[in-house]
Amino acid sequence: MTQSNSGPPADLPPGWDAAKVHRVIEHYESQSDDEATAEDEAAFLDSDYSVMLIPRALVPAVHELLSGSEPSVSGGQ
Repeated sequence: MTQSNSGPPADLPPGWDAAKVHRVIEHYESQSDDEATAEDEAAFLDSDYSVMLIPRALVPAVHELLSGSEPSVSGGQ
C-alpha cells in the first residue's frame, strides 16, 4: 500500500483519528480471504440491517435522499 506523507485526512467522522484509520486498515489488510468472506457473510445475516440492490443510475438519488438532501435524478423519461 502506498502511503502519503501529507498526514491524515482533515475530514474524519466524529470519534475517528489517524490512529483509528490505521487500525481499521491493518485489520482488513491482515485478514485472510476466508476471514474476509466470513465477515461479509455475517453482515448479511445481521437482522438489524437490510441489503438492497438498486440500479446504478439511481445511486446518486438514493445517496441524496439518505443524506437529507433533495434528490435529483438526471436524465429524462
